[in-house]
Amino acid sequence: MNFIDKCIRGLSLPADIDDAVQTWHDDPEIRVDLSDYLGFDKEEYSAWLADGSIIQSVIAARVSGLSLFEYLQSAMELPMAARGQGLSADSAVIKWLRKTGRLG
Repeated sequence: MNFIDKCIRGLSLPADIDDAVQTWHDDPEIRVDLSDYLGFDKEEYSAWLADGSIIQSVIAARVSGLSLFEYLQSAMELPMAARGQGLSADSAVIKWLRKTGRLG
């Protein structure tokens, strides 16, 4: 089970991601890319690299059955929800999403 799945099932906390990354580095038997070990798709992984705090939104998107970008778009349309997820127009991930054309 990957890290994101563990978070969804309540077996890990998003704040534990650094420990998961350290385990990936330290365990020679893990033979998958870090993104696969953590459970990110390509877009989620890129967003997480731009802003580690996006992990909360990745989990919320998965639980909601939305892609990360659908979730972020809907969250940005509701200012209170965006603030609740730590999102603002000035956040690093929102700037990155706009710069790469992934978010309007």
